[in-house]
Amino acid sequence: MRPDAAGTWTEDGRTTSFYLEYDTGAEPLRRLAEKLDAYAELRRVTSHRGVVLLWVPTTARERNLRTRIPRAPVAAATAVHGSHPADAVWALFNDPSGQRFRLSELTPGEAVVQPPLPGWEEDGDG
Repeated sequence: MRPDAAGTWTEDGRTTSFYLEYDTGAEPLRRLAEKLDAYAELRRVTSHRGVVLLWVPTTARERNLRTRIPRAPVAAATAVHGSHPADAVWALFNDPSGQRFRLSELTPGEAVVQPPLPGWEEDGDG
């Protein structure tokens, strides 16, 4: 597995490094849960601390995903397609307030990369 994107966003002097999972709704929710476990392993092996962003297609899918994963093993947040990803649209897992945060508010900045770990080999699809 590998993220759909990895990046760093800086706004108003605050920086967030992230891994993005762009969800189309085609994968079962259990697969997204497995991905969060894989990011926890990535963090353990590499010490990379970027927040995992799960950008989902509908509010119903977001609600179902958050029900399926009541506690995430890594810093992770959800938002719904159609919103600007820099806006206050991200709901953090493990935050009972339900507050939506701007991308720049999610985590302290730390450079992240898309590392070449076993199972992340290039397969020609992007």
